[in-house]
Amino acid sequence: MLNRADALLFNHNRSNPDDFDQNTLKDHKKEIVKLAQEGFDPDYIADSLFIPKEEVTLVLDLKKKISKMD
Repeated sequence: MLNRADALLFNHNRSNPDDFDQNTLKDHKKEIVKLAQEGFDPDYIADSLFIPKEEVTLVLDLKKKISKMD
């Protein structure tokens, strides 16, 4: 079974590196926000997406700050 880093590296090597990084970040951001809106906490979101909790917290904090600016 591949771990997350191995899977990302495998996909990264098969595609354009810039496209991969941008698409992965966009996908994570959308999924993080969606799960948070559904009421899931950052720990659950991080575990389910196999990403660090700090990444989840960062995305949610930025989303909150951007929402306040609008």
